[in-house]
Amino acid sequence: MIPQETIERIRDAADLVAIIGDVVKLRRVGHDFRGPCPFHGGRNPNFSVSTRNNTYHCFKCGESGDVFTFLQKHGGMDWPTAVRAAADRAGIVIVETRGSRDDARDAREPVWALLGAAAELFRETLWSTDGTSAQAYLASRGLDRVACDRFDIGYAPSDADVLRAKLGALGYNELQLIDAGLLVKRDDDGRTRARFRNRVMFPIHDASGHPVGFGGRLMGPGEPKYLNSSDSPVFSKGSLLYGLNWAKNSMRKEDQALVVEGYMDVIRCHLVGATHAVAGLGTALTEGQALLLTRYTKNVFLLYDSDVAGQKATFRAGLELLRQKAAVRVVALPDGDDPDTFVQKHGRAGLDRALHAGTDVFERQLQLLDRKGWFGDLSKARKAIDKVLDTLRATADDVTRSLYIASLSDRTRVAVAVIEKEVAEQPKLRRTAPVAPTGPPSVGRSRQQPPDMPPSDSGDPHMYDDHPQRDPVYEVPVVQPPPLNAPPRSKWQKKRQETGWKMDSSRPNATKNGLVAGPELSVVALLIQDRRWVRDASEQIDATLFEDARLRAIYELLLKLGADEPLDAVELALETEAPFAMDVFLEVVARTADLTPFPGPQQLSGAVRQFRVRQLDHTLRDLDGLIRDTDGDARRELELEREVLRQERRALLAERFRT
Repeated sequence: MIPQETIERIRDAADLVAIIGDVVKLRRVGHDFRGPCPFHGGRNPNFSVSTRNNTYHCFKCGESGDVFTFLQKHGGMDWPTAVRAAADRAGIVIVETRGSRDDARDAREPVWALLGAAAELFRETLWSTDGTSAQAYLASRGLDRVACDRFDIGYAPSDADVLRAKLGALGYNELQLIDAGLLVKRDDDGRTRARFRNRVMFPIHDASGHPVGFGGRLMGPGEPKYLNSSDSPVFSKGSLLYGLNWAKNSMRKEDQALVVEGYMDVIRCHLVGATHAVAGLGTALTEGQALLLTRYTKNVFLLYDSDVAGQKATFRAGLELLRQKAAVRVVALPDGDDPDTFVQKHGRAGLDRALHAGTDVFERQLQLLDRKGWFGDLSKARKAIDKVLDTLRATADDVTRSLYIASLSDRTRVAVAVIEKEVAEQPKLRRTAPVAPTGPPSVGRSRQQPPDMPPSDSGDPHMYDDHPQRDPVYEVPVVQPPPLNAPPRSKWQKKRQETGWKMDSSRPNATKNGLVAGPELSVVALLIQDRRWVRDASEQIDATLFEDARLRAIYELLLKLGADEPLDAVELALETEAPFAMDVFLEVVARTADLTPFPGPQQLSGAVRQFRVRQLDHTLRDLDGLIRDTDGDARRELELEREVLRQERRALLAERFRT
């Protein structure tokens, strides 16, 4: 084990500024250093590194610790690896002692080295004459040598003796190969054989980047199509995620993760720049994988295959993630597509549109129920509530669960208190007697439930619909625009009357959807009333400036559809891509239906000024915090910068009143 005095010496000697400076740019401010936070990916200098006690702290997200904490959290290292990495940077040689803990020197290191050697052998074999068929297969999947080398893809030859002979030449014996899961013993005669033969090989790494196993794929017919390493001292498929070693930094920076099903799905996403994608290892997402994932982010998108198995896996994964207080969104793909084929067809832009159209996992369940009329019939509504209780019980975040219950109450007209009581009760095994194991299936079903009752699989979308309707996420039906001189349609006038909008200047913020007057509402209202300003808005106002997610979704859709699509097309697309913003859209449409057109240039330029003032306010608040914690020349420099920004803000406000 590593002596405690050695650990303390490493902690004091390690240059934390240099280690963090490899990740983000730091600048000296007084005795300390400041820079953007490497954990939440901010741009302002909210992250402080103290040279006095060799610690760090982010004033924005609250992350703090010492050199070991940083290497563990940001580098994805375990404790012994972090200590050794810091020692290497500090030039300290660790002399380990024997003690009650025998794990100071990681016992897994020899296995990691062996698996690394095997991965290198598989890579070499892929590009040899023995790997011709594998090269052709990978080319058919759209992967060239550069892509294969980037993800360490290899090929396990058909000849089982090749692996044994070549690794044996490196000093590894048969027992070591068995322990690492590369060889297996036959039950009939006790002879050993290679676990992977004639398969394309995908090395699997842990979060720290150590090789821990492989996934092998057959190139032709046969079963199993995918074969993973067997459990070993370093490999447990229920606690690993493929691609996490590449994705973890992007997940932290973007504060979101994209979970797909297979190796090729992950690779395809990474190739187009979506480097926050990971996958399970051929099983439904486990509790251990959900725990691992939520160490890096609480915002998770589930992008599984569009087939039945993929849909079932989606909702089961959602339950595990909700138990870890994650915010889970489901992304629907067109029929017949998986993430690999979808991204090949539509690229990064199509993937981003699909993610933007993602629906909250519970909202998705309610949508499936609603579309088949389960909330329109009292008896079905009772059963529908039963089917979503598991999701409500799995939701560990109290606020999220409360929102879910309120949404369910709105749809079913069942009081919130009643639903809360149902959620609090222990789940019953079944409300009816089990089906007898003998006899025709139809007999058992008729005794249990009517034929149109949804099955009992919680989280399975087919409990709502034997033939679910898939939602296109990137195509918008083309609707011919009306003539330019057409009068306002009565449809929108009627919606205005239904919403009860009154243009009363004494109640400027009176809105049932909680809208507040500001630049977001101003720009969206302008573009809804006069689409000619779409191009100017797109050039001057970035959607990331919107703080209201509903208005941001509407704004992005208006920019995407352009100036020619009528409101009907916008409404139809919004229902598919961002249904959570529909009420706000209808409210703004109703409010502007019979108003005199806005003066476009003044409205747009005013919104641009307001957005800039908002940015300046955020920057000035950050500077105030920095100035309080700074002294000397650095403080005077920050104060000068603050005064320049204040002058810009005053000028913008003065411009507003002049116009």
